[in-house]
Amino acid sequence: TDVARFGTILRVCGDPPVLPPKGPDNATVEVESGATVAIGCNACIPTPPEFTQVDIDCTPISGDGPFTYTWLLRREGFNDTVLDETGSVLTVTEEGEYVCEVSNQDTTLPITATTIVRPILSIDLTTTIIDRFGATLTDSGCSRLRGPPSQETTTHCALIGDTLSLVCSSENATASIAIMAPNGDIVTGTGQATFIANITEGSLTAGEYRCGIVDDVCGVLGRRIEVGVYQPATIDRNVVLPDGCFGAGRVIGEQSTGGISPVTLCCPFSGIDDPETSWRVIETDPRGFPFENRIDTSNPRFSIDFQIIGNRNTSILTITSFNGSDEGTYVCRSKNLAGVDAGIVALRIDEDTPIWTATAFSECDPPCRRGVRTRQVTCVSSRSGKRLPQIRCPPDQMPADTTTAGCLNLGPCFLSPRWKFYPWSPCSRGCSGGFRRRTVQCIIPRYQLEVP
Repeated sequence: TDVARFGTILRVCGDPPVLPPKGPDNATVEVESGATVAIGCNACIPTPPEFTQVDIDCTPISGDGPFTYTWLLRREGFNDTVLDETGSVLTVTEEGEYVCEVSNQDTTLPITATTIVRPILSIDLTTTIIDRFGATLTDSGCSRLRGPPSQETTTHCALIGDTLSLVCSSENATASIAIMAPNGDIVTGTGQATFIANITEGSLTAGEYRCGIVDDVCGVLGRRIEVGVYQPATIDRNVVLPDGCFGAGRVIGEQSTGGISPVTLCCPFSGIDDPETSWRVIETDPRGFPFENRIDTSNPRFSIDFQIIGNRNTSILTITSFNGSDEGTYVCRSKNLAGVDAGIVALRIDEDTPIWTATAFSECDPPCRRGVRTRQVTCVSSRSGKRLPQIRCPPDQMPADTTTAGCLNLGPCFLSPRWKFYPWSPCSRGCSGGFRRRTVQCIIPRYQLEVP
């Protein structure tokens, strides 16, 4: 029969009682307070104070009336209690097993059907993440990501190396508790169950974890979390590469191509939450500062491909007709939600030494007296003279006076100084003999600067 909640049809429980009434097998519904349940359907009710009452309807759908109704309350270990209700609908305010007996003038024995009313027990699910350093996180772990989780349903975020602890408990100390992991593992307990998952690469630890109370009437009523597992993007510097493939992040300093063309650069990478991997080249701006410029694959001399090398996804940069203009430092950059990694490959055609070079100092400024003079100091290739990032040159060999130096300008302005005479002061005495003073300076008239 249909079950109503506040006058709205919820669901079909099964065939309605007939005469003789017969309830459907294993029919269970979750109802709110005030709802009506057909006899034969088991009812899962909220716990007080949300629950106040539920009505059980024992009206037959066929047969000749009038009908006689007897309601019983059945408790394990006790005799059945006959209730006062004699109508077809019984209003109950507590849990229990309720039996309806229906008879009419044509029956010799009453027809019976049963409804079990049970409360929905509340449960708590506590989730704790401990990172690989042993620190207990105070949140869901998703704040460690560089952006929101890739799945909208994700509630918790774990990294490879973390330990995930779930504790499911009930207010009923005798309730049977179960936790189910995404891989199908189940942990049970009485009143409380604890599940520990070590997050390792290749383990089936991502997905939905369910926690609930196992009850023969109300089924599994519980809580759930959705765990996303991530591993920071990492460039693998240990994968064995094919001959002639320059590995990203493996050699400190420049590597000689030996005049080979084309040149192949390999960047094996890994990570959970698929990493995005790109190639860049370090260039120098007009002020001498290095910056990364993304490889332009619209240039037919540059191509990027992906292959599996040593069970690792590998980004491969190929440069055809490699020449002096291609010398420099190339960067493989891999990133995902969990982290970023980068490895460099510095290439040259043959042996070359980065050296410091300095321009001549500028003229002294200002043009008179003491000032400063400047020059540019840059790092260049000893072979081609091409400007290089300053980090390529030995810092201990950098010229001492790099960009500025003090100076004294003894230029033409010192050839034409003039005396400047200031007015006399008043006489020191108003009568008889006295004296008066004035200031005399040697100045450069053009700049009104005093000189010795």
